[in-house]
Amino acid sequence: MSFYNHKLMTIAVICGVGVYTGVKFFEPLVVEQLKKDGNLRGDIPTPEFDSKGDRIIDGVRPDDVWETVKKRLEAKPEDKNEYQLSKLIEEERKDGKEGEQRK
Repeated sequence: MSFYNHKLMTIAVICGVGVYTGVKFFEPLVVEQLKKDGNLRGDIPTPEFDSKGDRIIDGVRPDDVWETVKKRLEAKPEDKNEYQLSKLIEEERKDGKEGEQRK
């Protein structure tokens, strides 16, 4: 590869990373503002975000999943059944449905 190709590849990578991080940063802000203004379309599924701006997937926050994984890895072998991801997901879904019914 010539020097020109290295420059071009570097610029392409930097632009790609810039676009990706910009979308990850501004997506929660844009969705929140559209909800406030009432301009968010109801026929298109919109992502949900927690207070930190992290995406909530299937009613489960990524931080909760990683916390459970951490506890499970640190637990004694006989206590590992207490920290199952499937139980956490079921509990979060129940809590999410109950929260929606209360609103």
